[in-house]
Amino acid sequence: MNQHRSYLIGSLLILSGTILLGIMHLVIATYIPNMRGWGSPKC
Repeated sequence: MNQHRSYLIGSLLILSGTILLGIMHLVIATYIPNMRGWGSPKC
């Protein structure tokens, strides 16, 4: 029973970490175009 519980906790941590990483990438991808000084230099 203890091994089943640790497997469940590990799976939950990996899944929540993956979701958090995806949300972080989404937020950064939507925020960076609005930053000043970020983009192609205009000659």
